[in-house]
Amino acid sequence: MTGSAAMAQSASNAVSIEQIGPDNIAAISTSGNNNSATVKQSGSGNRVSINQGQGSGNGNLEGEIDQEGDNNEVEADLNGDDNSYRVEQRSSGATNRTEFSQIGSQNSLTVFQDATGVSSGLANLAEVYQAGTGNTAQIDQTSFVANASSYNNVATINQRGDNNLATSTQTGRNNLSEQEQDGNDNLSNVIQNGDDNSAIHRQFGDSLSLPPEIGGGIAIEQNGGASIIIEQYGPGMNPNPG
Repeated sequence: MTGSAAMAQSASNAVSIEQIGPDNIAAISTSGNNNSATVKQSGSGNRVSINQGQGSGNGNLEGEIDQEGDNNEVEADLNGDDNSYRVEQRSSGATNRTEFSQIGSQNSLTVFQDATGVSSGLANLAEVYQAGTGNTAQIDQTSFVANASSYNNVATINQRGDNNLATSTQTGRNNLSEQEQDGNDNLSNVIQNGDDNSAIHRQFGDSLSLPPEIGGGIAIEQNGGASIIIEQYGPGMNPNPG
């Protein structure tokens, strides 16, 4: 299938979309439980949009988005519990971008971006927002480039709630990871391998001083021109609690 595809799901449905060629658009709207969606796009200028209605959409498992080409884009706005999604983007000439929002509990998201060969610009850009309890977000970015004058990896994870896990792994020349967690007993991992590393982390809540193996706290590993900013505050001290 090429061009534009739009699908709607109610409950216990499976959607599979495959698009080959330039300027592909896949839009999925779901309002029920136990749905699954698989989107595969090959070409340039691809876009995937997923919308899950307010207060609905539980147990939607094994959602997968696979994009191969240049200038890929994924946008998702999901509401519900126990949802699991994976986004994979591969490009050799332009920017990958993912913006993902999950509202609910026990949700998980994995984003993998590979932009090897991009000469400049924001080769990988991933922004994740999760609000709820027991959510997991993982971003893995790879970009081997010759130009070290701009950020080729940018990962942002924002979590609101308790017992959440945020992990970002970046491999490439210029890395930027920013993570913010507002809640109790949250865990954050940042792993950066490359020439220029920058990590910014903020936590608001209790159990911020506990080591990661106990639950709560921060683990950061950098290999390169390391730069770290860590801020920890007590409950209710977040000036932007949205």
